[in-house]
Amino acid sequence: LLFYSNSAPEQLTVAVKPENATNKNVIWTSSDEKIVKVSDHGVVTPVAKEGQAKITATLIDGKATHKAVCEVTIVSGVQVTSAQQLQNVLEDDDTYDAIYFESEEEQDIVLPAQEDEKKFEDTKLQINAPKATVTNHIKFKEIKILNISQDTYIEYANNTLTIAAKKSHI
Repeated sequence: LLFYSNSAPEQLTVAVKPENATNKNVIWTSSDEKIVKVSDHGVVTPVAKEGQAKITATLIDGKATHKAVCEVTIVSGVQVTSAQQLQNVLEDDDTYDAIYFESEEEQDIVLPAQEDEKKFEDTKLQINAPKATVTNHIKFKEIKILNISQDTYIEYANNTLTIAAKKSHI
C-alpha cells in the first residue's frame, strides 16, 4: 500500500474463509504507529511524512492463528491528480521533496516560471499523464516522465529529465 504525504486514510479488508467460520473478529495492528496507524476496523492512516511499516490482520480461530500482512510505504511528497491541484501546489507557500502528478485528463498544462526561481530546485517532479501536453518553465531537481501524450513536452528551464514514456516527443 503506497501513501503520499497528503494521502487520505484507506480501508483494508480481510476475507474470512470458510464463510461459516465461528470467529470472524479480526485484530488489526501496526508494526510502527509513528509511521502508520490502523483502526479496529482496518482503516489505515499515514502519520509520518515518510517511512515503512506493516499492518497485520490477525484472526484466532480455536487453537489456530491466521495472519495477513500488508506492507505500507509512505513517500515524502505530494500526489496531485488534476491540473488544478498541480497549480495549487505550485502556488502555495509549501515546498516538497517530490510532486507526483498523475492524471487521465486531456489537457494542456503550463508550469509557469516562479518569482522565487529556487523554490523547487530541491523538488523532484514525476509526471504520469498520458493525455497531457506539458510546457515547463520551472527549475526542478529532477523531472521523471513516466507517461505523457505523444509530441507533448516542452522544456524551458534546463532540467535534468528521465524519460520512461514509450510515446513522447521532447
